[in-house]
Amino acid sequence: MAKQARLVLKLHGSLATLLIGNVIDYDFDPQRRVVIAKRLITLQGFHDIIEEVEAPLPVFITIDPSYKSTFNTVSQRLAYLKYQKEAKERTEEYKKYLKVFNAEQLGVDAKFVGLPGSPTIVYKVEKIPKAKTSRKVDIVDGSDPNHIRNVIKRVHEMLGATIIK
Repeated sequence: MAKQARLVLKLHGSLATLLIGNVIDYDFDPQRRVVIAKRLITLQGFHDIIEEVEAPLPVFITIDPSYKSTFNTVSQRLAYLKYQKEAKERTEEYKKYLKVFNAEQLGVDAKFVGLPGSPTIVYKVEKIPKAKTSRKVDIVDGSDPNHIRNVIKRVHEMLGATIIK
């Protein structure tokens, strides 16, 4: 039997809905008006856990990056491709579709949102610098004997061993 979903996403005022995160698979039961979702729980140093939860509608679901959708018909696959293309276009022009609100616009107390309202103690938030890549890439044409010889020479130099002919 599935566990009841416990996480609640609280939005403006009295509006609240259940939140199920890291979903890797889900099903919908229209008669009972519930969503049955499988969540991937990854804890460092432990095995991954798949938890099955059941939640009454409405529910807010966030999909885990490892989620793979399945299609029963060609029309479902084509619809997926259409929506994927639309999503890509929207992400490129996200400022047209995404509206950012501040605490004042939402009518909430600023002490309870953002970093000051975090239930954890946040001492400092820092940007992580991007590391410069140090790899060098050469493209090798496998049909060109000179390219193959150069690759063999490099491997020989790196291993320091004799290549047997």
